Amino acid sequence: EAAAHIHDLYRAVSDGFISYSDGINDDVNKHIWTMRGWDPALSVDDMLAEYARFFFGAAVATPAAEGIAGLEMNEVGPLASNASVDTTFALWQGLESSKSGKTLAGTNWRWQLCLLRAYYDQYIKERLVYENGLEAAANAILANAATLGADTAMAQAAAELAKANTEPIQASLKTRIQELCQALFDSIGLQTSVSLYD
Repeated sequence: EAAAHIHDLYRAVSDGFISYSDGINDDVNKHIWTMRGWDPALSVDDMLAEYARFFFGAAVATPAAEGIAGLEMNEVGPLASNASVDTTFALWQGLESSKSGKTLAGTNWRWQLCLLRAYYDQYIKERLVYENGLEAAANAILANAATLGADTAMAQAAAELAKANTEPIQASLKTRIQELCQALFDSIGLQTSVSLYD
C-alpha cells in the first residue's frame, strides 16, 4: 500500500520513472511501483496476487499475497502489541509446510525472503516483549534498593537483565532465521552477515 500511495502522490508532477532497486529487499515495492505506473487503477491486492501467482504459482498465490500484505502491516504501530505479526507468521508457517512451500523454500529467493521476514518479525516481537519484561523486573528490584541494600539490588537487577543472554527466548526461531539466511546465500549470494558469508 505504501509504495502505491507514494506513486500516486507524485504521479501528477512526474514525467515517467525508472523502476530502480538497491537490492532484493524492495522487490515487491519495485513491482508495485511498476505495475501502478502501467495501470494506475489496478488495486494493490490485485498487484500482489499477480506477483504471487507469477513468482510462486497459482496453488499458493492467494494466501501468499495476503502474507505479503501482512508483512507490511507488521510495520504499523507498536511492535509489542501488533497482532499482525502473529497472524502473518502463522500464515507463512502454514505456507511453508505446504507442498508448494516446501518446493519453493529450496530455490526461490523471493519465497525465502518472505519467510525470513515473517520469522524475523516474530522473533523480534517475542524478544522485545520478553526483554521488556526483564527490564521491568530489574526496575522493580531497584525500586526496593532501600530494603535490599544498594549492592544487592544492583546485583539482582543485573542478573535479571543478563537473562536476555543466559536464558534467551525462542532459540528455534533464531535457528530458522539463520537457516533462511544460509538458503538466501546459497540461492542468490545474499550476504546477511559479512563474517559468515564473505
